[in-house]
Amino acid sequence: MTKYVNQWHNPKDRHYGPAEYETEVSPKHYRGFEIYHRTMSVYDVVRNGVCVGQYAGLGGAQKDIDAYVDGSGIHYLSIPEDEPEAAPQMR
Repeated sequence: MTKYVNQWHNPKDRHYGPAEYETEVSPKHYRGFEIYHRTMSVYDVVRNGVCVGQYAGLGGAQKDIDAYVDGSGIHYLSIPEDEPEAAPQMR
């Protein structure tokens, strides 16, 4: 079982999900990220134990990773080390 931090968790609003996600699936390693097909319609992009993006398909996740890594376009990843305050690390 793999656990990783949900950086958008808000204990006052359940719509943002649990504090940690859990999955039994093996990740697809892609350009320094891990992509977990956590549910039928959700692909989580994880870096350093923190979920940094959620997508409806593998192709969308990979395209956003490519844009981030290549600096070639707009991406929607929320990378904690790119922001002033880092997200909490996994326990």
